Amino acid sequence: FGIINNAELNLLFEDIKPLLYFMSILYLHQVITYDNIPKIIRIIKISGLILAVAYIILIILLMFQYLNYRKFYSFISTSKEVMFRGSEGLFFYKGFLYLNIAFFFYFFSKSAKSKLISFFVATAIVLTLTRGFIFSLAICLFFYFVFLNKNIYKKLGFILLSIIGVVIYAIYIIPLLGDKTISNSIRLTQIREVIDSTTIFSFFLGHGFGIGVPVRPIHMEISFLEIFHKQGLLGLMFWFSLFGIIVYYYGKIRTTSPSFNPDAFFIGTLFIYIQTFTNPFLNNPIGMTFVIITLLVFKTIYQHTSHDFSLHSDIQR
Repeated sequence: FGIINNAELNLLFEDIKPLLYFMSILYLHQVITYDNIPKIIRIIKISGLILAVAYIILIILLMFQYLNYRKFYSFISTSKEVMFRGSEGLFFYKGFLYLNIAFFFYFFSKSAKSKLISFFVATAIVLTLTRGFIFSLAICLFFYFVFLNKNIYKKLGFILLSIIGVVIYAIYIIPLLGDKTISNSIRLTQIREVIDSTTIFSFFLGHGFGIGVPVRPIHMEISFLEIFHKQGLLGLMFWFSLFGIIVYYYGKIRTTSPSFNPDAFFIGTLFIYIQTFTNPFLNNPIGMTFVIITLLVFKTIYQHTSHDFSLHSDIQR
């Protein structure tokens, strides 16, 4: 469809390139086993902690001028992976998505040490000054405590902390975010231009890869909007069907009490889907990786627990 609609080849391949990463599911399917799930969890937690420590150290070095901000800025700004927040040394790095993923794994752990680390990681997340991260994190925690956690005391504690968090966010964080008028305006323009260009045909099948809108000829900040524009309803159905399969497996393995708590994987995936409403992660290798891993981990746990039950015909599922 992109070629039919006269898409430039370089733009067409720019769209296809990140999506080809989905083929990594064939490799990951071979290497993810029930026995190495603890290793996967450990890698995610350690990686997130390293990111948090490195970011906090950089902020301290810049704040106390042990590191020259101008030199650091000129060195880092050459990368398209980093965006600076003002002149205080705060910045956003695309890989910080895994700060949030790691937070869930620490937060849902039962040990006091992990809970403490989760607070440290959360501090690093707030210091990125990324609205999408903060809102998505809040929504995911709300969903978990309201719908998944049955402990009434934890529910009440979360509500209390949420009220405190909203007050702190309104008083201290919002002023640091700066003026977001331009950013919001660009997103609204994207939505308007996608709606204006939608036809009956494109509604179902899209305009094709390589076909953007005037304000964003290549990629859009709102991934679901880009998927709809280029792949139509069919493209959206693919990604939400994938999430549906994950939800199905999650429901099955959560009730069979597996050795591994699946909450962190599920809430982490939910986070990526919510975050994709504001920033492109789902159809990007950064977020796609974790979604694929979650799918395969859940499938592996489900098959393992089903096999265990099959050995005991007297147990009713």
